[in-house]
Amino acid sequence: MPLLTKECLERLRDKINLIEIVGSHIDLKKVGAKTKALCPFHNEKTPSFTLNPGDSHYHCFGCGAHGDGVAFLMNFLGISFREAVEYLANKYGVRLEFTGEQQAKDEYKRDLYRINQKIAEFFHFHLLHSEEGKIALEYLFKRGITEEFIKKFMIGYAPHQENFQKAFYRSEKFSEELLVLAGILSESTKRVFFTERIMFPIHDGMSNVVGFSGRKINEEVFGGKYVNTKETKIFKKSRTLYGLNYSRRRIAKDGKVIIVEGQIDALRFINEDLDYAVASQGTAFGELHVAELMKLSVEEVIICFDGDSAGDKSALKVGQLFQKEGVEVNICRFPDGMDPDTFLIEYGKEGFEKLYKAKKSYLTFLVQMLSKDGKADSPAGKNALMSEVKKMMKDWKHPLMIHEGEKQLARLLNVPGKFVVTTAAPQIPKAVKKVIKIAADVLEEDLVRWLLLIEDKKLLSVIFENIETSFLGNELIKKVFEFSKELFEEGREIDMLHLGASLDENEMVIIENFKSKRMNVERVKEGVRILCQKLLDREWLKRCDEIKEKIKADNVSEDKLFALAKEFAEVKKNKKIITEIA
Repeated sequence: MPLLTKECLERLRDKINLIEIVGSHIDLKKVGAKTKALCPFHNEKTPSFTLNPGDSHYHCFGCGAHGDGVAFLMNFLGISFREAVEYLANKYGVRLEFTGEQQAKDEYKRDLYRINQKIAEFFHFHLLHSEEGKIALEYLFKRGITEEFIKKFMIGYAPHQENFQKAFYRSEKFSEELLVLAGILSESTKRVFFTERIMFPIHDGMSNVVGFSGRKINEEVFGGKYVNTKETKIFKKSRTLYGLNYSRRRIAKDGKVIIVEGQIDALRFINEDLDYAVASQGTAFGELHVAELMKLSVEEVIICFDGDSAGDKSALKVGQLFQKEGVEVNICRFPDGMDPDTFLIEYGKEGFEKLYKAKKSYLTFLVQMLSKDGKADSPAGKNALMSEVKKMMKDWKHPLMIHEGEKQLARLLNVPGKFVVTTAAPQIPKAVKKVIKIAADVLEEDLVRWLLLIEDKKLLSVIFENIETSFLGNELIKKVFEFSKELFEEGREIDMLHLGASLDENEMVIIENFKSKRMNVERVKEGVRILCQKLLDREWLKRCDEIKEKIKADNVSEDKLFALAKEFAEVKKNKKIITEIA
């Protein structure tokens, strides 16, 4: 069942202004009738990213990036279709209507977001404008945190007096039930959860406030140094990455991320224009955190933990999680006793860039840590170290990573490769059938990409006149093709919003994954011709093979054999060829 109703998506489509959406994220310049910009999807010096007045699609003549407002947000911010729709709905004041029980769940989430946002503003005001807040401000100033920094990241302070907080909640008409569900009040006693603590708002990737992290500055205050909001319907510690709302764009664009341990560490990096840093939130960095970053196509992870033995051990654990997924891991080791916050205060961005140049690969750092006690000084110790590292490598999911890792391990231990390298380099491809299947999948996925990219009605006609649903093997792509044909025949646009009205959330996720491949839109006519020809050729070969199989079958009568031979000759003769598209 589709996640959103057709009616609300149509209302949203009518409101969308592409130039306004794009212009709120990148600098646009009017050049004659067109609007241009430096493409946000590749590095360039001359603007080739173009928007025409009244168009619903952008196009880059440099890298071929192309799409509508929803596609722009998905690619620019590295977000899902649903997140892009919610972003636009908030921007244009359109109420989303979900199907089934999802509507009630969505309204409930919005209530929690609203409550957390208002409370964040309350804490922030109290820090800056109350007598009690002055003590917290003095503490922050001593830590090298300026007022500008405080305002930028909306840091606050939870008042000591519980009744003062509750009076504010009453004035905002927040129900006790929702305050409990948001983790602001205790479920059992209904008492305020945060008092006398510096408050850091916790955001999700779309900048909604989902919870808080409170740091005490008075040792007499009950509880640990840091206390976080309990898990709620909108706050899951195992998935939440602190700082992602500030860093998501840069991570998605550059394909790299800095991982730190604490909130201040993450904010310090972001404030120094190293805005691709995140931290786990109140729990150890785990596989679900890795999964969240993998959605942004991360290619390099830079681990920046505290310069002590605990930080070193944590760096190895987190690095192993990414090594398993085939992601490059580098470790920046801070001087003993320093953390990212203190290091950046003293040395700034330039100091970190020098530190980054001296980074160590995961295996290099791992071998150094395991060799600290002299384990690798003897043959037996070296053998034990090798066995320990190779045991860790067994958890890596990619054979090529294991093979190359073993070669690197041999160099690090200064032993002949034959004693370490036991995994053969993977042979690609392993099976012809697998290659054929992959090629078929890519061909049909390209069909969907072209359908979403093309606005030219003549080109769409070429596709729908030559391709039939029966030519396709993928059931989801069949569904998308049929729906796209309906839209075309009704004179409506084929875009992500229309698809969202016909596909369920899981199906949309699959379609979203197609968007990463660039299509050469400058050669759109030739691209469409080649695609259609390949699909026609595939269907033609399939028909020929089917007739051949019938001819080879046992007990075929002479009459049937003659008919099949005639049919085969007819099919061979009538192979369809698409000439150049005018």
